[in-house]
This record gives sequence, C-alpha cells and structure tokens, in this order.
Amino acid sequence: MSKCALINKQQIYQTPLDYSWKESETGIIITVPLKGVKANKADVFSTDQYLKVSFPPYLFEVQLLAPINEETSNCKVGDGAVVFTLEKLQHVTWGKLSDVSQDDKEMWKQLRQQAVEKAHEKAAKDIEEKAKKKREEHQLAVNRQIELESEEKKRIERVKEAERQKTSEEIENWKETDAYLTKQPTKNGKDSIFDNAVKDDNIPAPRSGGSIQVKFTTRTFPTAARESRAQEEQEWLDKIAAAKRPKGEPGDNPEESDPMWLKDKGSTFFKAGDYVSAINAFSEAIRLEPILPSLYLNRSACFLKIGDYPRCIEDCCKALERLTPPVPANAAQRSKAFIRRGTAYFKLELYVDALQDYEEALKIDSNNESLNHDAEMIRKVIQGSNLVDEDTVE
Repeated sequence: MSKCALINKQQIYQTPLDYSWKESETGIIITVPLKGVKANKADVFSTDQYLKVSFPPYLFEVQLLAPINEETSNCKVGDGAVVFTLEKLQHVTWGKLSDVSQDDKEMWKQLRQQAVEKAHEKAAKDIEEKAKKKREEHQLAVNRQIELESEEKKRIERVKEAERQKTSEEIENWKETDAYLTKQPTKNGKDSIFDNAVKDDNIPAPRSGGSIQVKFTTRTFPTAARESRAQEEQEWLDKIAAAKRPKGEPGDNPEESDPMWLKDKGSTFFKAGDYVSAINAFSEAIRLEPILPSLYLNRSACFLKIGDYPRCIEDCCKALERLTPPVPANAAQRSKAFIRRGTAYFKLELYVDALQDYEEALKIDSNNESLNHDAEMIRKVIQGSNLVDEDTVE
C-alpha cells in the first residue's frame, strides 16, 4: 500500500485503551503503542474495515466506521508503535473511529470471522488474477511466435517467387539469342536424334522376371559356455540394428521416440554426473524436436561441465534464437542462456563478450546479487585491477 493523501484540519482523539487516532476528510491515522514489546513480535491483520494488532499480552482491534482504500493505505511497525495511515473511500469526517461496543463479545466474534473470510477471498482472487495474467502472457508469446513464423514464411515465398520470375525472364531472353536458335532442328527433320535409329526386327525381347532365395546362417560368437556373454552379445547386435535403422523410424522401445522422455532421461544422467550420457539423450531429443529451447539449454549445461565451451556457446545461441520474442514468460530461460554463454566466454578468456552477456542477464534480473558480483569481478579483470580465479564465475 502507498501513502494516502496529506491529512489537513486534523483532530486528535485519546481513548482509554492507550491508543490515539486523528482524521481529516480524506484520511485517518491510528497510532498503537507497543508498550515495550519488540516490533518483530507484533502481528498485524487488516481488511478494508477491520484492523487487528496482536502483541502478547496485548491485543488491539477495531471495526472502522466506514471502509477504507486498501490499495493506497499502509501500516508501519517500528519506533515502539504500530502506525496505520488510511485513506477513506468517502471523503467525509467520521467524528468517531467505530460504532461497535468493545463489550459486545458475540459481535466481535462475528466480525473477526467475516474479516478472515474476506481476506481468504481476496487472496484467492489475487492468485487467480496472477495465474490469468501469466496465461495471457504465455498466449501472447505463442501468438507472437506464430506471427513471426508466418511473416518469415511469407518472406521466403516472396524470395522464391522473385527468383522464379528472374529465372523465367532469363530463359525467355536466352531463347531470343543466336545460340538457342542454331540448336533448333531443321524443318525436314534431318537433325533429329532418331534419324539413324536401328531398325532391326531381330532384337530379343526383355528377360522375364524371377526371384532368388538367399538364406543366411545365424551369426554366433565362438565363445566357450563357461565364458559365455550371450546377453552382452545380444545387446551389441541390437545396437548395431538400431544404428542401421533409418532416422525417424520407431524402434522396439516407443519411449525412445518421445523427446520429453529423452529430456527427463538426460536430466537424470546430469544429476548423476554422467554428462556424456546426458548429452546423448538431449541430442536425440533435439533431433526429434529441434524447436524446444529448453533442450539446447540443458545440453549447454552439460558442455559447460565437461569443458567444451565452444559447443556450450553454440547451444546457448540456438536457445536464444528460439526464445523470441522476449516476454516475461521466457525471461528465466533467457537469463540462463546469457549466464551460461557468459561463463563459457569467461573460461575462453573472452572477457568483453562475457561481460556483455552478464549485463544482458542483469537487465532481466537486476536484483540478483550473485550476478552483480560476478559482473563486477569481470570488469576488474578487463581493467587489469584484479586477478580472479576462473572458478569463481559459474
């Protein structure tokens, strides 16, 4: 909540409960002393008409005479007191803070229950609005991506049409040249390729079709029974068969054709420290679904772990190409791509490029202390004022 309007013509009321309040036509200020209780022990709860401050063994609560504007009102806890600065919805002088008697316990019980229910409804509404806004942003990003792809497709079609027209014009222009006219056959047909055709009626007929049966012996490994490794040999044969299988053709395991299953498999390998297997899983997923930026991001993390920094940079660039247009829905992925690419540049001692990527990440997440710290250290390396261990930039 922000501060409400300045209160003019203020009137101060002291109550027997040792709290004070003052009002104007536009706002009201309530001061509740904490009586020696630490500020972090005070629990404040409020709605548009109900206020409560609990600081054991004391309790302050009030049902305001009229509703207030929750969005522009605020509460400050500190300096030995809780101060409510409230803006009235209707700019009139109240003359009193509340019209509910402190002795009516049953009424206060109902008011508390109503305040809690109203707070729950407001929280649920806020959550729903946030979820709705997130869905709208995601849909906006999808629609924008579709528009970009449609514009790119139209651009390619225009280029192809222009090339086709250009080629047609070149062909028509060539037909008008002497080189084309001299190659045309004469009217009597003497230049025809069929002038000297063989006219022998004794040419044998084509051969009739047939089939040949070929049998192959079963491939076996000459291994003694006590040393047999038949299971491993069969796995080897299966791998050879899978390698010979055309790309895109499903194998015996249908899960291997699911890019999401391969992505999860790669993440499992990565967590286990098996980065080479993780790279293989992510690469296969990319072959099946090359438009997902998360696959390139995950594989770039593997390359960064094994020290293959050029391929890490390449995957980060591909991920950023697919994370367009830049919207809040893909901000986290774009930040990861800039940080990993900047780290790879730093490992390759390309400090200026590294600093540029870290600054791009800071534009997305300017409050990240770790990013600010790493960017500052890279600046010092560029300026030659400090030597930094490469392992500090991760």
